[in-house]
Amino acid sequence: MGYLDGLRLQGGPFGAPRVDPYLLERAEVITGPASILYGAASPGGILNLVSKRPTENPFGEVSLQTGSFNRIQGAFDVGGPVDKDKTLLYRVTGIGLNADTQVDNIGEQRFSIAPAWTWRPSIDTTITFLTSYRQDPKGGAFALLPIQGTLVPGTFGQIPRNFFAGDLNYETLKYKQATAGYEFEHRFDDVFTVRQNVRYLHNELSYVEVQPGGFTTTGAGATLRLVDGRTINRSYFSTNENLDTFAADNQLQAKFNMGPLQHTVLAGLDYQRFDFNNLARFAATNTLDILAPNYTQNIAVPTALFQNLDQHLSQRGLYVQDEARLGRLTVLGGVRYDWAEGNTLAQNTGVRVLNDDQKPTGRIGAIYNFDNGIAPYVSYSTSFQPTSVGTLLNGQPFKPTTGEQYEGGVKYQPVGTNLMFTAAVYDLKQQNVATVISGPGIPANTTAQVGEVSSRGFEGSVVGSPLPGLSLRGQYSYLDNRISSPQDVNFGKRLANVPMHTASLWANYLVQGGPATGFGFGGGVRYVHDMYTTNANNLTVPTIVPGVFLPAATVPASTVFDAVLSYDFGMRYQQWKGLSAAVDVNNVFDKTYVSLCTAGGCRWALGRTVLATLTYRW
Repeated sequence: MGYLDGLRLQGGPFGAPRVDPYLLERAEVITGPASILYGAASPGGILNLVSKRPTENPFGEVSLQTGSFNRIQGAFDVGGPVDKDKTLLYRVTGIGLNADTQVDNIGEQRFSIAPAWTWRPSIDTTITFLTSYRQDPKGGAFALLPIQGTLVPGTFGQIPRNFFAGDLNYETLKYKQATAGYEFEHRFDDVFTVRQNVRYLHNELSYVEVQPGGFTTTGAGATLRLVDGRTINRSYFSTNENLDTFAADNQLQAKFNMGPLQHTVLAGLDYQRFDFNNLARFAATNTLDILAPNYTQNIAVPTALFQNLDQHLSQRGLYVQDEARLGRLTVLGGVRYDWAEGNTLAQNTGVRVLNDDQKPTGRIGAIYNFDNGIAPYVSYSTSFQPTSVGTLLNGQPFKPTTGEQYEGGVKYQPVGTNLMFTAAVYDLKQQNVATVISGPGIPANTTAQVGEVSSRGFEGSVVGSPLPGLSLRGQYSYLDNRISSPQDVNFGKRLANVPMHTASLWANYLVQGGPATGFGFGGGVRYVHDMYTTNANNLTVPTIVPGVFLPAATVPASTVFDAVLSYDFGMRYQQWKGLSAAVDVNNVFDKTYVSLCTAGGCRWALGRTVLATLTYRW
């Protein structure tokens, strides 16, 4: 689940909030009991994105980037104090991008700007205003390609990665988003501090696409076969989504000692509201011959509505947390209670559904920091995630997702080094888990829910700098997650499109002295284990020969290499201080592989991309 500046991000089925990485200061992965402060969240933890904030020191940055798919990108980031006392600070960050994509006739174009101000009327009071506006005239696409020709051999060979299966007159994805909010903090004394975070977000999405499906078939059962292995079924799909969200988190902190115990107590009330409406159309339309594609056919736009929702969701939560320290031991625990209400009206059918859910949750954990750098920890948590925006295929709102997790691990930072090692094991059980489905008569990106999923796993990582100029980052994850609700027909099966093993390793070296001073080079590898295409873990697809089927149950494992070459001009030439250049290459060997598959189709992973960036900082 995603958060921005400590407040939950929520979007529609297609109009999920979009945050450009350039506008961010950092991304925080928050796990264990601490995540109770971020509202109704998954027990496995959350990803909290942190926006760039004003700084006391004046600075500036401009960058230009070009590369694969005719990419042109420009960005700037400037800020500093407005007055000499530094009570008023500002920062403005912006980025613009225009590019083609791997798929013919699909473009990417976006513009974002994020002004921010900080006002400090006194040493104890700070308020920061965070705003942003984003517009995507071209936002990509969601469509998949047939399984035959991607995951398994096709009648006429492999479908190229750049193959476009839509229609030139019906290919639009436009997106707009605006946010405004503030973060307020006032320190009363050495004990009490009050904070309030508020954000309003509005987004709009307009999406029109002729979506490819599977190849046309004839017959049934043992006689099922492809008609010709070259004609693709297609569907017309369009949707217009509008979403308004408001989120607020009010928090009171008290820091005090009781005997040898040092306490930091937090109590808070958070509130979220989502107002969503959409208008969607979906129906079968003209087929496409992949060997002689006609991209300007007479596409019939369906008059009947597939979905027309008017949805209002709200959630309130009360929480309290205590972090108690005794020497090297820290114990952190918290409880919260959530109330969630929903009012969903399907205007195309007249059916209204009201939801009223509430649940207490709690988390507790402990960590002990030994003087040799080893810090073992344990935690237990339960969770409650209210109804999401949108509905299931049957028109019913999503059920709240609940969960329970046990976790234990260790962090190790060898004394006198800049290295950090982590390892953790966990046992997680969740109910009403969201999963993406597709198939005949189902639009792309449709979500369903699985009754219960049990996950057990291990995670390990290393990050740091073992030598001057050398940085390392590595991670490994093992995840065995299975459908654990006995009434589910897929009981005991692994969840689709979730790999059991993932791993990555990255190393970068910046030359510190000599004639090569300022040169940097790095490389890395990413590994993703094979994964099932469906929750049934068993899928076959027909061929052109009657009764002959090909196994398509798993997406094969993939190993991909990346590299970077950089140069910091200022390390060698003082007059060029602040100027740097870099060339990034992803998928160095241009490996062709499938990144995702469902029963309705597959998506090619991105081929080799080369990006060259020139940056000047002052």
